[in-house]
Amino acid sequence: MQISVVQLAGAAEEVMAGLLKAKDHKEITGREEAKEWLINITKNYGNELTDKEAGDSLNQIRNSTKHHDAKSTIENLEIASISEHAKSCIVRAIINYRKLHSEPNEIVEKYMTLWLANKI
Repeated sequence: MQISVVQLAGAAEEVMAGLLKAKDHKEITGREEAKEWLINITKNYGNELTDKEAGDSLNQIRNSTKHHDAKSTIENLEIASISEHAKSCIVRAIINYRKLHSEPNEIVEKYMTLWLANKI
């Protein structure tokens, strides 16, 4: 079940990012913000990540649950990690939604309120 959730959450993020970029190709998506944050935070700890490495890091759990080959580590993934990754994808989809539609959506705002309060 969690594997399906992370794939659907990632797809939602990608669809909203695509719509946002179609509206304005210069707009920064939630994923791009997350990559920038990851690059900056690792730099503070003395590590340099490229844009591709940051993107690969954001995709690691999703790809591990999607690709079932000899290199797959799905058996080693914890359900909590998969759930947290799905939540991150949903939040990035919401960031993209908010940028695309300036007006808040009641359901989206309720989810964000619960998520920020650690109730999801």
